[in-house]
Parts: sequence; C-alpha cells; structure tokens
Amino acid sequence: MSLLLRMIITAYTFMRATIQNASSHNVFLLSAGIAYNALLCVIPLMLVGLSLAGLLISQEQVEQAVLAFIRDFFPETSFRVQAGAIVLSEVRKFYAYGSAAGGIGLLVLLWSASVLLSAVRTSLNHIFGIIPRRSYIINKIRDMGLTLLFLVLLGIASFIPSAIAIFISFGSQFSSDLPIEWLTGITAEIVGIVSLFLFFLFMYRILPNKKLPRMITYGSSIIAVVLWEIARYIFAWYVATISSFGSVYGVFAVLTIIAVWIYYTGFIVLFTAESTQTFYQLQKTSQ
Repeated sequence: MSLLLRMIITAYTFMRATIQNASSHNVFLLSAGIAYNALLCVIPLMLVGLSLAGLLISQEQVEQAVLAFIRDFFPETSFRVQAGAIVLSEVRKFYAYGSAAGGIGLLVLLWSASVLLSAVRTSLNHIFGIIPRRSYIINKIRDMGLTLLFLVLLGIASFIPSAIAIFISFGSQFSSDLPIEWLTGITAEIVGIVSLFLFFLFMYRILPNKKLPRMITYGSSIIAVVLWEIARYIFAWYVATISSFGSVYGVFAVLTIIAVWIYYTGFIVLFTAESTQTFYQLQKTSQ
C-alpha cells in the first residue's frame, strides 16, 4: 500500500472517529450550554473583576484594559465598537454607583461567576471520560478560586501591551529611527496570540478533574488558537458582508453577535478537545 493511500485512510479514520465522538458527546449542545452560562456570568464576572481592579489601578487603566480585551477577543466588526461602548458605559456606572455593593457582594458574585468555568469543566470531563471524585462543594470552591486566577491572569494580559508600548516609546527617545507604530502593532499581535494560547492552556490543563497528557493539553491549545484566529476573520467577514443581524435583530444585534461568537468559541474549545482525545486514543490503539 502506498504512503499516500495510507495517509488518506488514516485521515479518514481520524475524522470519522472525531465526528462520531463529537456527536455521541453532544458537543453542539454542550457548546450552547457554555454560551448560555457565559451570558449569565458576564455581569458577575465584570463586577468581580472591577472590584479587584479598583483596589489596585485607576478607572482609566481599567477602561483601557477592557477595550484591549474586547479588541483581542471579538472579531473586527462595527458591532465590536458598539459592544465596547456598552461595556465602558457599565464600567463607568460601576465606579460611580456600585463599588460599595460590589465589595459587599463579592463572594456571591464570585459564586455566580464561577458557573461559567463549572460548565466548561463539566463539558471537558464528559469529553475526556473523567468522573469527578470530589464533592460538589469542593468543586465549587475550586471553580471560585480558578475564576479569581483567571481574572487576575486576564488583567495581567490586558496590561502587557500597554506596558510594552510605554517601553517602546521610551526607547524611541534614544533612537528616532525606531518604527514605533509597526513595533507596537506587531507586539500587540504577538501578545494577543500568546495570551490566547495561555487562555486555552488554562482550560485544558487546569479545569478538568484529572491531569491530561501533555500531547492533549498543548496540542489542543495550539490547534484551538489556529482555529480561533481563522474563525475570527471568517466571522468578521460574514458579519460585515453577508449577515443581516442589524436588520433582523435591531437593537439586540450586538447581544446576538456576542452570543453567536461565544458559542463558536465554546465549540472550538470542545471540538478541539474531542479531536486531540480521538487522535491520542487512536495512537494508543495502534501501538
């Protein structure tokens, strides 16, 4: 049998097994559940994040970090600008009226916000065939701690581009030949991709209730970054040229687009996990 034919048969077997496993594990339904929980947790997550950020940095720095996160996470469309304006408006309201309430209800908000990570953890456990041994309370406390860790890492990642831009601007004082705009742009892209890789690695490495092989965690993270970047550009093109979200949903178009994009992100996370798990199992079977 020729090498090309063996490669075709192997690829077909892999894709067929991946699709069958994704179907049996209800990946589409699980992705919808993650998107639903993400929308429910947006406000608690934002309030917890603002409560923590308010202890360390100014409102202006928080607003810059929020805009950086929206720029990196959402596709480049006109609706992204509207979403940014809505979120900034809520941030300013929080600093004006809600900082005291946010501090008092931090534990309740954290409990609510951790539902999102709980949904992702449950979905990944289902795909990897992991049965949690801990009680619900222990898992909930773990999810609350991981939510805090996630918010801290997200905040650090959001401020890195600004810090690098300041460093590059400082270096330009000693050399006027530095292409400041190009360096800032390429640095922001690199930091965005690295942050995205760490975001997916956080999900695959830390969230499941069992330590997974490195081939699965790192392989899934790399593939997820590639698929997510491709999906981001395709989705931006679709919204800008084909979709009629604005005419159909009117003022709710922004919320609809955010929900669809979160669903796509959840699907990429789960389908990538499914594909790497299938590849790993096929490799073990062939040995």
